[in-house]
Amino acid sequence: MNHDTLTQAAEVGISTVIDQAITLAKTGDSSGVLSAAFTESIKKVRITDENHYVLAIKPVLKSLKTNPPISIGDIEKLTKPPKSSKSRYSQKEEDNHTEQGRQSKTDLLIDFVSQWAQVFCDESGKAYATFPVQSLIPETGELLPPHHETWPLDSKQFRGKVSREFRKAYGIVPGESAIKEATEVLAADAEDRPAEPVYLRVAPNPSNEGGVLIDLANEAYQIIEITGGGWRVLNASECPVKFRRVQHSRPLPLPARDGDVNLLWDHLNVQGEDERLLVLAWLLECLRTETPYPVLELIAGQGSAKSTTQERLRQLIDPNAVLLRMEPRSNQDLSVSALGNHMICLNNLSGLSKSTQDFMCSVSTGGGDATRRLHTTEDEAAWDTKRPIVMNGINQLVTRPDLADRTLCLELHKIRAYIDEATLKAAWVQDYPKILGGLYDLLAHTLRDLPLVKLDKLPRMGDFAKLGTAMCLALNNPHSFVAMFNANRDRVVARGVESSPVALALVSFIRAEKLFEGTASHLMREISREPYIPTHYDRQAWPKSPRGLGEILRRLAPSLQVYGIDVQQAAGRSRTTLYTIQLIDTVSDTPMAS
Repeated sequence: MNHDTLTQAAEVGISTVIDQAITLAKTGDSSGVLSAAFTESIKKVRITDENHYVLAIKPVLKSLKTNPPISIGDIEKLTKPPKSSKSRYSQKEEDNHTEQGRQSKTDLLIDFVSQWAQVFCDESGKAYATFPVQSLIPETGELLPPHHETWPLDSKQFRGKVSREFRKAYGIVPGESAIKEATEVLAADAEDRPAEPVYLRVAPNPSNEGGVLIDLANEAYQIIEITGGGWRVLNASECPVKFRRVQHSRPLPLPARDGDVNLLWDHLNVQGEDERLLVLAWLLECLRTETPYPVLELIAGQGSAKSTTQERLRQLIDPNAVLLRMEPRSNQDLSVSALGNHMICLNNLSGLSKSTQDFMCSVSTGGGDATRRLHTTEDEAAWDTKRPIVMNGINQLVTRPDLADRTLCLELHKIRAYIDEATLKAAWVQDYPKILGGLYDLLAHTLRDLPLVKLDKLPRMGDFAKLGTAMCLALNNPHSFVAMFNANRDRVVARGVESSPVALALVSFIRAEKLFEGTASHLMREISREPYIPTHYDRQAWPKSPRGLGEILRRLAPSLQVYGIDVQQAAGRSRTTLYTIQLIDTVSDTPMAS
């Protein structure tokens, strides 16, 4: 025989010894596996092809159930390949061997993740992995039902989980460099697969139009399904969508079947029937994902329980380790908050910049943001988010007309009799599941009645107005929700107009003159004279040019409708813009006779 023939014969002999020992062990007899011939054969395999041992032989050995049991640890020690002697002349060969070993571990990890997890991208192009998990309760050791988890490929949570699972399967730790290389390859592969949506806390129900799915974020991975026919608890295996979780998420309690949403008013400082109906409708809207969210603004002085009220609202929708957040330092901070929270909850604000208010408009109705990817110069990380926002402060926060048109404002009254914090928390813990069950009952009845709602004239945030109207139907409440909503919005819009010196001057001018037709230059001269220009005003807010006035008019136009003033513009000669500004009937939107 030549050398190659002898080598092949030896490999066949080794394989036969291993196969015969494993076949015998599968009957419960471990004598073959414990023999010296088996140990020597495994040692030779590990010397020539460690990956074959790790991938093909070791998993089989771990699955064997024999008497006496087989110790994988003992086999590993007995068959460990000898260390090769080092020489100062063989450093290059050793470096190449190390590089090949590291690379093979990366390939091994890619193969493992491809079989263990589903890798894909969401609609924004971010790569995720969904994989099976069966966890246990640490205190009792009780196994929980199996479920699937979804984490970003580049997240610390996914890296930790894949490292642990890889070690369980193969007895080796992949290492950080192998994980980094493997996830980069997997992320590239994910881009070629169909995109799938990933949700945080709340999702639409793909099997029921208008239905809602809510992640309770508990250890059992239970989901609440709400439709027009009611609500029920789904096990993890029944969830039809992919939810992701964030580190600081906290679980919602299991809702009570004998729920009562009216218990909520024992824990919120919200007075008046109109205000309570607006809050209820806002909470229901927070549980939908496909419609714009109104912004909720709580205004009150000290001692009005505005922070406690805001905390309770968030606990009903999106509990978190940090319920209330400080004022964001930048719009990028607000973007990060939107990515990691279903509800943005800002506490004790002193004011909002124009840029922040414009950004909030985008977040409440759905808008994107982008930033440079880490360690790159050209690649962007982009995302599209839509989140409900609630904030509180002592003074008015919303002044920009665009945001005012999307805002509900509640002014809270001072608390007359205080209760200690421990008593308040104990009462909340007792009522929490009942309030949640009552809220879900109300949403189910509202979804049932929503198709019945027909409004002659939709206001801004028309989806919210329809939802609120359906909610009043479900509650058998005769009040007009649209009238309540419009009145509240008009107060917020009027407040924004009153903070603008241009708006005040324009209102005075049109109420006196009834009609204006002309250019921005002409209008600027008119409103800059007495008696129209305000006596005291912020000179920085006054336009420096006719062009600046035109930009202000475009922004103010929707808000001026509250004052019965209509602003229209049309192209004139020589690239000029002509404005027609007049009083209108706010009921019919028709011009009033001069």
